Amino acid sequence: MIGRIHKKLDGMGSSTYLSPRAIDLTCLGAGVFGVIVTLCTFAAPVFLPPIPPSWDAERTTQYYRDHHSAVQFSAIGAVIGGTCYSLSTAIFASYIARIPNISRTNVYVQLGTGICNSLIFVLGGIVLATLDYRLDRNPEITQALSDFFWITWMFPTPVLQAQVMSLAWAALSDRRSKRECAFPRWLGVFNILFCIAAIPVYALHTVYEGPLAWNGAISFWFIVGGWGFMSAVEYYSMFGKIWSGSVSGVTDVDLESTETSHV
Repeated sequence: MIGRIHKKLDGMGSSTYLSPRAIDLTCLGAGVFGVIVTLCTFAAPVFLPPIPPSWDAERTTQYYRDHHSAVQFSAIGAVIGGTCYSLSTAIFASYIARIPNISRTNVYVQLGTGICNSLIFVLGGIVLATLDYRLDRNPEITQALSDFFWITWMFPTPVLQAQVMSLAWAALSDRRSKRECAFPRWLGVFNILFCIAAIPVYALHTVYEGPLAWNGAISFWFIVGGWGFMSAVEYYSMFGKIWSGSVSGVTDVDLESTETSHV
């Protein structure tokens, strides 16, 4: 009996379900699921449109009481979405590493900023769950937690910009054929323009209304819409490359030896 179990476990290593492509597709699929869940979190009644930061404590608290179930759903969605996003970040970093002559620094930037963004999503979900847990508390505490949630999610734009610029750097540095490139080169230009246009969001915490407020045209609609569009293009491109196996170049295992040879 034990021998049969060992034999089956030994055979799992050669299973197609544990092949590198299968693992890559699984992680990428998890990332797609995470983006969808995150966008659904934003689309929940409590967030679309977002509550104005100019509301007083009583009105803010009553709004969360009226959308109690939606807030509970959104808290779960934020934690799941952030966790899944970290898996797709690993895929992006892995395929950036396959670009010939790419700097290892760019791989680390992609991985590090992607994990930071994942933690931001997860932290937002934790804050939202805490906010919703005791809605009978002092309204000013609920308002403070609401501010904490929105500023946590929308203010760390520089982290998102760093990850987006890492992908732009990779896309523009890839000199392989169109079929072999991990990301379309035009995406690199779009990412750069997005990062420049997102700079005004740095002032999100200084205003209570207008396009730069957390519910404004720039700080919310532009950032969420632009991130959603970029994610759709990146995931679509990566899925096609992984499925067809058309991405060539060095592997992650070869990266260290490749970098060493350049020294």
